[in-house]
Amino acid sequence: MSSELEKIAESKERRRHLKERIDAWRALGYNVSGIENSLNVSLEEAEANISLFANKIERLWLIWENLRDMDTTGFEIEAEAIESELLDPGKLSEVERRFSELKERIERRRRELDLPLEGFEFDNFVLGQSNFVAGSICREIAEFPSQRYNPLLL
Repeated sequence: MSSELEKIAESKERRRHLKERIDAWRALGYNVSGIENSLNVSLEEAEANISLFANKIERLWLIWENLRDMDTTGFEIEAEAIESELLDPGKLSEVERRFSELKERIERRRRELDLPLEGFEFDNFVLGQSNFVAGSICREIAEFPSQRYNPLLL
């Protein structure tokens, strides 16, 4: 009989712990409406649901960290829209999709900005007696950045 009472007490304690986790997430501003009913199912199912929910929050947190570290200049509206949904684990799939698209757009912009300007390549640069030293140094800087002539003052 006492082992049965211990199981009941343990079950109540585990449910209390699950409820505390939900309350903590709510206090942090997360939308917990999708997980609150988990307390009304079997304990094992409730723990599994809470675990999945915690995983979603973790993934949203990682997106927030990545978003914070990205240069979103020119994409502020998109970044703010994603950020506004980071507290809703129910929207994780949508947030991940939008974040991935934003990341690709920022990466594409970075690649475009890294391209040399057409016509401003060393192959098109005419070396003469007056610019031979400067041209040679610039070529060397481009081929071996941060190794020589750093900084270069002309």
